[in-house]
Amino acid sequence: MAEKQSRRQTGEQKARLWLDRVATSKRALKRAAEQGEWEKYVRWFQNDYGIQAGNVQVPSINQAFAFVDTDISHMSFKNPYMAVNPGRGGSKAGASVFEAWLNHRWRELDIKYETDMELTDTDLVGHGWHKTGYNASVVGTGELLKLEDERLYSMRASWRDVVFDLSSKKPPKDSRWIAHRIIRPIDDLKEAFPRLKGLSGIRDPHVTEQEYKHMEFKSEVTYGVLWEVWDAKDRAVLLLAEDFYEVLEEKPWPEYRDEFPFRLLEFHRVPDEPYPLSPIGNFQDQIIEEQKLFAMALNHVKRWNRQMLAKKGALSELEMGKYKMGLDGAIIEHTSPNIRNDVMFADYGQLPVDIYLLLDRIAQQARTVNGQPEINRGGVTKTQTRTLGELEFIKAGSRSRADRRVNAYERHLESIARDLLTELRANFDVEQVAKV
Repeated sequence: MAEKQSRRQTGEQKARLWLDRVATSKRALKRAAEQGEWEKYVRWFQNDYGIQAGNVQVPSINQAFAFVDTDISHMSFKNPYMAVNPGRGGSKAGASVFEAWLNHRWRELDIKYETDMELTDTDLVGHGWHKTGYNASVVGTGELLKLEDERLYSMRASWRDVVFDLSSKKPPKDSRWIAHRIIRPIDDLKEAFPRLKGLSGIRDPHVTEQEYKHMEFKSEVTYGVLWEVWDAKDRAVLLLAEDFYEVLEEKPWPEYRDEFPFRLLEFHRVPDEPYPLSPIGNFQDQIIEEQKLFAMALNHVKRWNRQMLAKKGALSELEMGKYKMGLDGAIIEHTSPNIRNDVMFADYGQLPVDIYLLLDRIAQQARTVNGQPEINRGGVTKTQTRTLGELEFIKAGSRSRADRRVNAYERHLESIARDLLTELRANFDVEQVAKV
């Protein structure tokens, strides 16, 4: 009895220790997100800029969407084809079968959709995570033991859901542990883990507190939070639940895996910092100033329709209200015997030429930073000579910078392919696969 209680206390201490580690790393991730303004760039991508310029309404110019859409279209316009070469002791015939299986699975799992989302993450917040693994469940015991369900997965993991130890500077290569947050409906968790029957869970953030109070199906919008922890030091994989101080599952690290099942896509690594730079963050000032200048130009053009000079008493308050509303077909009555002299529109002159020059200069600065000339976005690129040769020089300069990103993306895809092959060799009967 005492030994059983001692084991329970040890399990509780382990759960508390790991949940505390995860919570500390979550706070570090939150600080990095706030300092890097990642959530702001996600809102920009959704065309939510919220830029203010005095009392002038600032219309959005969604440069964040244009940058991301151009980048993804340039780097990931179709499914890749993976070539598999025979390793030491392998054969060309075996490599051919592996190659066919890999490319079939790539399409079957729709990995291109996942990697496109990772590209979006990387362009917005600076990095994107991918996770590859294998799940299997068994029923029965002894000779009646059988495999009930097996599933290979290879998917994007949200940057909000992955944390690692604070000492890591080049995750996942130098990480001691990595934890992945998994959110599931509370009823499903309680069914899978009866020990969680007292867990209250959290409300879906898309449902307001007032709506939640009056719902009859609260359990469908209530979720439990699990953390899958990959501990490289002790070669173990643990499953924990937030606000529950017991280890739900602990199993040994798969023997066939030498690395974490997580891959990180990033383009702009900062020395000695765990999180890379956001590409949009590097030219965010130009995005803001372009929108402000454009708003000033629109405001200047529209002023004639909003401001006028009128002799006091020429229009009653009721008639001035009609004029301000600007309704089509409105009849505005006046009492002035000489309305042409008593009412006049304010003249603000022509739009300053400097605004056009500034808009061009700001756009040029943004292109210098992001490496995307207008020709890459399907726009018209201004040149000095207006010849095809000059356009080719511009495209070549852009290509030299884009090639570095393509290189990083290709290495990311190769790493995912290696992980898939690792799972294939360890968990599937390759001898029963034939290349047709």
